[in-house]
Amino acid sequence: MRAIQPRVAYVTTYDSNDVRHWSGLGFFIAKALERHGIELLRLGPLATIPSAWLRTKKRFFETSQKKEFHLERDPLVAKSYANQIQRMLRGKDIDAILSPGTIPISYLQTCVPIAVWTDATFGGLVGFYPEFSNLSSATLKSGHALERRALNNCSLAVYTSNWAAHSAAKTYGLESRKLRVIPFGANIEFESSWHAVRIDIASRGFSECRLLFLGSDWNRKGGPAAVQLALKLRESGMPCSLTVIGCSPSQHLPDLVNVVGFVSKQSPEGIATINRALATSHFLILPTIADCVPVVFAEAFAHGLPVISTNIGGIPSIISHGKNGFVFNAENFVTDAANTILEILCKETRYTEVCEQSYSDYLEYFNWNVAGRLMKAQLERICCERHDGIAIEADSAPNR
Repeated sequence: MRAIQPRVAYVTTYDSNDVRHWSGLGFFIAKALERHGIELLRLGPLATIPSAWLRTKKRFFETSQKKEFHLERDPLVAKSYANQIQRMLRGKDIDAILSPGTIPISYLQTCVPIAVWTDATFGGLVGFYPEFSNLSSATLKSGHALERRALNNCSLAVYTSNWAAHSAAKTYGLESRKLRVIPFGANIEFESSWHAVRIDIASRGFSECRLLFLGSDWNRKGGPAAVQLALKLRESGMPCSLTVIGCSPSQHLPDLVNVVGFVSKQSPEGIATINRALATSHFLILPTIADCVPVVFAEAFAHGLPVISTNIGGIPSIISHGKNGFVFNAENFVTDAANTILEILCKETRYTEVCEQSYSDYLEYFNWNVAGRLMKAQLERICCERHDGIAIEADSAPNR
């Protein structure tokens, strides 16, 4: 096989040039690949026009049965997506198709290899995320069917954690030859260096503990537990503060909490605010109760900021306990995290060691330059395996 520079159709249901969608991941995936020389044909947004029949089904399940019905996981929507993609591809010369979601490619018929790069399977989310915990029988049936169909349809399934990859293999029987794990990078523009990071670490000091909560979903990301942790540290004699960025909690908060609220990553001022908070805090605290792999971890590591979180989902794939951060069971999170923070901050060299390991891991694993290079290699591999370096026109007939 000889290496080729693949021309890739990049399929998203939204506009991949808009950083506001999916925490900016669709945008940064595209940029990472383009930075490594991959020519992308961006396909999206795709139109979702629910039929009267689908709206009736949704009303039935949500009104009569009090169950969630996900329109986007109905086969009619998936087939519509596939038809739109195939019309867009008609006459286009491409080597592969890549999507960060499985639904658009589940019914896609094409001669070129298909790849997905995402953070979870449908089965991994069911009963885990709140919006996937009360699903209707129709959504459960079609959701699993679409996921299985998509994974059978693809030549490569890349996940951001071992947890997600294991779900694909165990729940849907995905063959190991199709599976790869490549973490996402940090979804914020930031140029860092060992010199600058070491200065930031040293300037944090140890007279108080500054905790940072960075997330848009206060309850799911564990905001209340973060507040309890800050209070426990103060009760233990450690001066402590908690800065909240990304949301404005409705609950009453003690005076040690500083709520910044939503900050846009699209503005230079917003980026500067987030980077400043990451650089000056001692720990990123995210006691999340449901998460795949929070992208904010990579953003913290880019500043040499250790993460303290819960032992769920794909988080243990990112946080190596005691090395670049700490993970605890949700039931004992506050007590265990408080004890660890008190111990670590009493040993300046130990804290510095954890900080430097987090930045080292960012440089080696959790940045878009590395992610883009690894994904490019995988796309080249499947193109060579399928086509021996020869592009095939994607002119399959639309689904009926």
